[in-house]
This record gives sequence, C-alpha cells and structure tokens, in this order.
Amino acid sequence: MKCPHCHNEVKDEARYCPHCGYHLHEQKPSIPVYRYVIGAVAVVVFIFYTLAMTMLNQYFIKPQISNTIGTTVKGEGTFLKSYTSLDEFNKAFDNADKFISPIKDYNQSLSKTYGLIFTTSYTFRYYSNENLKVKIINKAIINKDVSLEIVREYDRTKTYDEEMLTLSKSGCLLFDDLKMKDLKPYILKMTTKKTYQSLLNAFEEKRTLFENKEGLGHYGVGAYLEGGSLVYYPDGQSYRSVLEIYKNKNYRLAR
Repeated sequence: MKCPHCHNEVKDEARYCPHCGYHLHEQKPSIPVYRYVIGAVAVVVFIFYTLAMTMLNQYFIKPQISNTIGTTVKGEGTFLKSYTSLDEFNKAFDNADKFISPIKDYNQSLSKTYGLIFTTSYTFRYYSNENLKVKIINKAIINKDVSLEIVREYDRTKTYDEEMLTLSKSGCLLFDDLKMKDLKPYILKMTTKKTYQSLLNAFEEKRTLFENKEGLGHYGVGAYLEGGSLVYYPDGQSYRSVLEIYKNKNYRLAR
C-alpha cells in the first residue's frame, strides 16, 4: 500500500511509514457510552423543563391585573380574579362605575316592577382578555311561605345574557294551591298570561299523580315547557310549588 502522507510504498502490516513516520493505522478516539447517556438525559430534561414552564405560565402565573378594565380581546382569556361585592369590585378598578351604574339601574327597576325590597348578591369574574362574567342574584320575601328570586347572568363579550325568575310557595296542601293563582299579579310580571296558562294546562295533567301520591321523586313532578316550568316537591307534611321562568335578555347591562 502507499503512505497517504508521502505516497511511498510501505508494507501492509506496517504501523508507521518508514519514509515519513506517518501513523498508518491511527483511529479516531471513540466516544464513551456514558457521554451518549448524559446527552440523552439532557435532552429529556430540557423538554420537560420547557413543558413545565409553559404550563406554569398558562395555569399558575397570572398576568398582573391592571387598575382599569380595557377593551375586550378576542379569545377565551384566562380567569384572573373574582369579586363578590360591588364595593370590592369598585375598589379594584378605576373605571368600575361604568359597569356598576347599569346594574344599579337594573336592580331599581326590579324593585319598582314588583313592589318588593330585594337583597342582592354579586359575583364578578375578571379574565385576561378583559372579559367580565357577571352574576346578580336578587331575592325578596313576599310572605312567610312565598319568595321570589331573580338571577341575571351575562358576560361583557355578549356571549350570553340570561335571566331566571323563581317564585317559590311552601305549605301547599291541595293541588290547586300548587298553581299559585293567588300570586298571579307577580306571575304576570314574570311572564306572559299565555305562557302561564300553558303551564297551568300542562300542570293539570299531574292532578291524578298528586291525588294518588305517585311519581313524586327527588326532582319533583310538574310541567316543563320551553321557557319555563311549574313543579311541586315534597316539603315535610305539605308541598312546595316552584314556578321558574327563563329569559334571554338584551345585553343592556354589558359594557
């Protein structure tokens, strides 16, 4: 064979070229196996670190909350904080009154419409995309057996705006008591005469079940129509009748 360095002829078994001293069978040093293992471990650790930091930023490290609610941004947004009173919400944001004012007007309109004094509770859920999800619960006691609850839920991006009105009457002994006709002035402010009559017609079909004390389970017995229901439940030695009306509202509270 020829020496790759000086190109002179040398014997095949020679380790060095006798002409220039070139090392004919020099091999590249092999990389120890443990170095491959260390490299693989380093890659795996890097991947897990990257995933962990991504999840940490997304679910645990919340963006700093500004003292002003800005313009909404498209997307779901990350939940940041909940406020459970008007005072708490008002102190958190400089422009909170913009959102509180229409809520106060709404509450006053309920008192005026029903002629009742309501106690009100609130939940404001604030998101990173500047969205607000608001829940308002107004409750009024009409007498010792009758109460009215009005729940309004909406969000700032106008994805939903719903109102559920619940009139509850306890101490009912007779089937006709369950129809709550004595509360008709309140009911006709909750819904239309047509809807109420439709519920009464469907409810009348349950009279035999009531008289035979049949079919009464945990979820009660009654009439379920689109937009409302009239259902009775066992209540000790008597019964409780519940009228629920569901409404989609007009986003007037959203700002």
